[in-house]
Amino acid sequence: MEDMQQSSASAHVGKSTDHTLMWQRINRILALIVLVLLIVMPLCLILWKGFAPTAESGILSNIGQLAQGDNIKILWNSVVLGIAVVLLSTVIALPLSYIMVKTSLARHQWIDILIMIPFMTPPYIGAMGWMLTMQHNGLLEQLVPGAAKVTPLFFSFFGMALIMSCHLAPFLYVVLKKALLNVQQSQEEAALVYGGSFMYRFRRVILPMFVSGYSMGALLVFVKTIGEFGTPITMGNRIGYRVLTSEIHHSASIWPIDFQHAALLSTLLLGVSMGVWALQTWFQTRTAVAGDSGKGRKTMQKARNKWDIILYAIVGFALFLTIIMPYASIVVNAFVKQLSKGLKLQNITLDNFIQVLSGNGGIALANSLMLALAAATIASVLGLWFVLASEGKNKKKESDSWMRRLIDFFSLLPNTVPGIIVVIGLILFWNNKVNPIPAYNTIGILVITYTVLYIPYAVQNIKNVNQTIGHNLMEAAEMSGSTGWTRFRTIKLPLLTPGIISGWILIFCISMRELVGSLMLRPPNTDTSATYIYRQFEQGESAQGMAMALLSVGITSIILILMQVWQNRKER
Repeated sequence: MEDMQQSSASAHVGKSTDHTLMWQRINRILALIVLVLLIVMPLCLILWKGFAPTAESGILSNIGQLAQGDNIKILWNSVVLGIAVVLLSTVIALPLSYIMVKTSLARHQWIDILIMIPFMTPPYIGAMGWMLTMQHNGLLEQLVPGAAKVTPLFFSFFGMALIMSCHLAPFLYVVLKKALLNVQQSQEEAALVYGGSFMYRFRRVILPMFVSGYSMGALLVFVKTIGEFGTPITMGNRIGYRVLTSEIHHSASIWPIDFQHAALLSTLLLGVSMGVWALQTWFQTRTAVAGDSGKGRKTMQKARNKWDIILYAIVGFALFLTIIMPYASIVVNAFVKQLSKGLKLQNITLDNFIQVLSGNGGIALANSLMLALAAATIASVLGLWFVLASEGKNKKKESDSWMRRLIDFFSLLPNTVPGIIVVIGLILFWNNKVNPIPAYNTIGILVITYTVLYIPYAVQNIKNVNQTIGHNLMEAAEMSGSTGWTRFRTIKLPLLTPGIISGWILIFCISMRELVGSLMLRPPNTDTSATYIYRQFEQGESAQGMAMALLSVGITSIILILMQVWQNRKER
């Protein structure tokens, strides 16, 4: 009798398991279909549009267009700019990282927050701030009249590279600091005990562990530079320096519109980006050195001494260059009636903010809030779905593990592709006459664009939290007779909530200030905060544009600060 009951129970468990596996497979198939429609097909359409034969040209002819002199020159401009930004970013970030790891200034953790401010600022806003500071009769000339000689030098290739370097140097700083922290104190002390000089310790201990991290950071800076849109569309257009991103925008947005040329250039940019990613992966596997996992202080730090004033001066100059120079002009322009009248009390006003909020600027800000809210919510829901669909208890034994890997790869794909390429793909997909959904040329296309661009942030945040959840909790609930929905609602979802909230807030803040998709896909007579800032700056109304910039950055910064406070309280 007992054997029959056990057999019946086993059969019931077996049927339940088969039923669960069937629904998991259906869920993964649906997730793949959604990812293919949202992300993969738009990117594939770029290749099709660029190389597909037409009545005027064949495949070989289209491929040959890539080798045309003008395209090669634009590609060369992008590569040279990327190399210059890597070098300048290194000059800024390397001393800062060494000082904040190896010297007594490492105790000042608040400096790390200040260093990261430029990276949290949208590139186009930083570029506008620099241009307003350095232009003729700008803020720098008013404060230092002799600086008028510097203006022509700044509005050149060097100035463009400097702007982008100041934006990306904090990112490289984080990578270099992490690489230096991997150098253990015990390793350096051992070399010191055996009489190793500073140069010997640097060459045999620090450099081998540092080069892998630096190569990764440098190549990522290069990829971010050639894929950046904000600075080339503002500073680059002003000095006539054409790069791939600005030329793609020109071909797809300015009459005569040439989507085929935009697709060809997008393919070129995509090829360079993927090639650099592959090079970085190859190089890192051959230069990575395992660090010591021993206890104790990780790095050798010098004690305080009289020369610390020099270190403070270096850090102060870096902060002045990356923060004060661009931000001073943004703040001043937002609060003065006319910049040419100088910094006088009677020239200070709040009218710029009033005009922004009471006019079209208020509508643009409301549009951004609404779009960011919708995109963050949809991306978080989809991100949760993709993470759950891509997880599995035993990766080797699952027959559909390939679907899990594809879901994981496709959901993170927009994060490895320059944003303007994704936007071009979305234009080709949603503006296709075969597409039955009339989202193009409506405000809904912006929600779709933000969702596709930033869904990797939701996936990554939720995935990081999901990896810390043990399977024993779910297994215990299953053994207790809990159903799948009950287990998810009472166990899984509460544990994943911090990752969902973090991803939602991050997507909301980035979507509030997104430019490339908003500029190229917004419906007629529809503005967002980013397009409003760009349009006001281009029309010479920089005061209202900078007022909107402060409002946009201020709102997102307050949200990020509140999120950090909430996380700190939760940890305590």
